[in-house]
Amino acid sequence: MSYKLENKLFLAKIFNGENAEEFFTVLENTALLGNWSEIQLAAITTLKLEGRARRFFESSLKGKNLGYQPLKARFIGQLFKPVNLASDFSQFSTTVQLPSERVRDFASRLEEVAQKSFGKESVDTGDIS
Repeated sequence: MSYKLENKLFLAKIFNGENAEEFFTVLENTALLGNWSEIQLAAITTLKLEGRARRFFESSLKGKNLGYQPLKARFIGQLFKPVNLASDFSQFSTTVQLPSERVRDFASRLEEVAQKSFGKESVDTGDIS
């Protein structure tokens, strides 16, 4: 039995300005399934905007005839938070247990700081060196 998904647009996530890389990866993978053109990808990108991403588009990009790749580059350039490893490592390495904090609570807080500093995947797999 085969199942055909008629409307692949629903597979693409909404983009609010967070996780730009994930949004564009999912969008591009969905485009492969739907055999979308670059023009369709650009149009669908604008349909899937909300919040911060929508405000950026309305104020800076609306009315400009941008293809998908330039549109994607503008969003990533504007909304992607660059990683500052030195700052993140400093925050991680100076985290101390508070006097009234239980060990379990400190461990949870330390794990959150580590995930922010090194990425969830690195912390979960123990791949921090």
